[in-house]
Amino acid sequence: MVKQVQELISIDQCTAQAFFRLVYLDSSFLRRFHAQVNNDDAAEVPPWDHTRKRDLTFRTPVNAPQLIANLIQADCIHVIENQSFSILPTGSIQVESTPVPQIPGASNFTSTATILIEDIVDGSGGGGSGTGDCSITATVLVTATGPWGLTSTIESFMATAAQQSLRQFLSFCCQEIHELQRAGALEAALGRIPSLAIEQVPPLLLSSEPQEEEEEEDVGEGGTEHTGAEFYDAEEAASAMLDLAGLPPEEVNEVLSLSLRYVFKSVDENTAILRSIDARLERLEQKQKEEAFTWNGGAAGGGGIDIGSNNDFVL
Repeated sequence: MVKQVQELISIDQCTAQAFFRLVYLDSSFLRRFHAQVNNDDAAEVPPWDHTRKRDLTFRTPVNAPQLIANLIQADCIHVIENQSFSILPTGSIQVESTPVPQIPGASNFTSTATILIEDIVDGSGGGGSGTGDCSITATVLVTATGPWGLTSTIESFMATAAQQSLRQFLSFCCQEIHELQRAGALEAALGRIPSLAIEQVPPLLLSSEPQEEEEEEDVGEGGTEHTGAEFYDAEEAASAMLDLAGLPPEEVNEVLSLSLRYVFKSVDENTAILRSIDARLERLEQKQKEEAFTWNGGAAGGGGIDIGSNNDFVL
């Protein structure tokens, strides 16, 4: 039977974006947490990858009743925590974590945490607007399998441990952020977050302040390569797809799929994808010319559907 525990807090004068950046984009934050709470100075907190996932590793002491300790048979366990995050349509940010203890039989003990980070909206005036504060709702689901008659006992212990862990984590977050606020150093702390970590997430999370737009330059032969992930708005995407007009829907979908993969890949991965797109368009162009030749009774120079040269397809 699945057991659930939940904790809810709010933090004044700290937006959802600011909380996410401080806690989840600055790797030193979680390292400090594990050092203080789990007495682990060697916790590893890597940057997010382009799929918005990462695996943390840390050690945690086992404070359990003798019955549970006998099952675990360890005073301290090594844990790999699988983390991922997503941006909801409302603009809220959701982080999911699944800690996997590195012990025999770990598959019998499952817990999944969901951290929902939301801006608090003032409901007055219809619709309301952001107050500058945020709320954090932390939910953990636990389940266990084991000897008959002991499952409920194990799950109850897991639920109690999960709730204690949530409270420790949220208390640590509040304490750290409040100290920054009291020192007037919140904005400075946000400014010190490593740029590499920021570049790996969408522009929505870069800053709560308006960003100046930079002029885009076409990169031709001998041009400067773009590094890191690239993101495009709807107008750019629509413009890039104009050259596909007139193609069968199933053919367009395949090229669009490749194009979307291009948008979120690194430069090295883009090279292979662009070659695939170019080759696919070349085959489509040849196919259209052959069909146009047939439609016009085999007449040389017949007017078929012209989708343009490969150089016209620009992302």
